Amino acid sequence: MIRLVRCITTLLCAMVLYRVAISSPELSSASERDDDESNESASSFEQHRMRMRNATRLTLKETHSFWSSLILKGITCGEFKCLFREIDSSTGYLISSNYGGVQFEEECYYSWLIAKYVDEKFGAKHLFLEAPRRVNIPDHFFLQFANETIRKGREADGKPLYQADTDAVIQKVRLAPQPMKILTHGDGWTTFKWMYRKKAQDRASFMKNFQSGINGTMKVLENLPLLAVDWQVMLDAHGYIYQFDLDRAFVGSIYESSKFHERFIKTFNSVVALLKKMEKFAAGDSVDHGRAKMTTGWLHGGGILSRYNSSEMDLSCDAIDAML
Repeated sequence: MIRLVRCITTLLCAMVLYRVAISSPELSSASERDDDESNESASSFEQHRMRMRNATRLTLKETHSFWSSLILKGITCGEFKCLFREIDSSTGYLISSNYGGVQFEEECYYSWLIAKYVDEKFGAKHLFLEAPRRVNIPDHFFLQFANETIRKGREADGKPLYQADTDAVIQKVRLAPQPMKILTHGDGWTTFKWMYRKKAQDRASFMKNFQSGINGTMKVLENLPLLAVDWQVMLDAHGYIYQFDLDRAFVGSIYESSKFHERFIKTFNSVVALLKKMEKFAAGDSVDHGRAKMTTGWLHGGGILSRYNSSEMDLSCDAIDAML
């Protein structure tokens, strides 16, 4: 019989209700227990959410100082967020789109918790500096950057990502070190080799840092498996790996797909194969320079689903509970 098993944590279930559809008669008691826990946690989650909202909004004075501290030209934008750099600083702010229906307060907050979790538990690097807050976008500041923030990607419609006189979620970050490249499971091997061969000034130090980063990334994936979906990390010229865009652990259309089970296993295995290949290369072992392939004994997407779906664990996982 088809059972619905949680993908996110009990707290996140109260917010997003993404589930994994699997066929397993052994999960009846676990699923019923999950439903009870979700109901009990809903009210506490809502109380926590309201406290967070009331505590993190910038005052009128802080709002003016905030926007005055930013460079409002040369803004870098993705599909739903833009990076605003601070004047004369190596820091900036990720600002989420504030159109109705796409507010990202909860996603940003839980991304912050996950970042702290992977840092404290696995030593994984990230660029977040503080918890997200909310700030109003005054009209006179909005007019200065509106044309810099036109929507891109699937949501492209010729309009800015923001609207004036409305709150937006902001997250302070360190600017990514340069040069830097993003590794994905599609072109990660090619990009890694380019960084190593073209940008690493001390290759021995690069490989030492990279080995440590790969080891931490494997642990992150094992404990937060949904990060394999749309997997991406940053790699700098010193071999350091940075986790970013962590809200992909619990947002995206893949979780609504009837083929989530198959797609997750395929994607997870692909990422693990790539990481293992990089790990071997960094250790000085010979590797096949073709497409990375899974090997028996490695962490496997099917095993991950079985382990999480047959226990009280969640795919995206203990991190939230551990940090609240």
